[in-house]
Amino acid sequence: MTETLLSIPLNVLDLRDNDFFMFIGQFCSREVVEYLKLLGVRSVDSLLGIDDIFLPLQEDYLELIDVKKKL
Repeated sequence: MTETLLSIPLNVLDLRDNDFFMFIGQFCSREVVEYLKLLGVRSVDSLLGIDDIFLPLQEDYLELIDVKKKL
């Protein structure tokens, strides 16, 4: 069995905007990154402040139609 270690930078809580999206893109698809952008999530702090990250996907928002198909 092989263990995979995540490479998380020490300044992960300080990452904002493009640096944050580049970090997320290392572990998630570009669709997830696009979804976070549409939600206005631009940092770890704003991500942790969301109670239910999937709630917007349950609604019929025009902005999320394409992203919902890809997720």
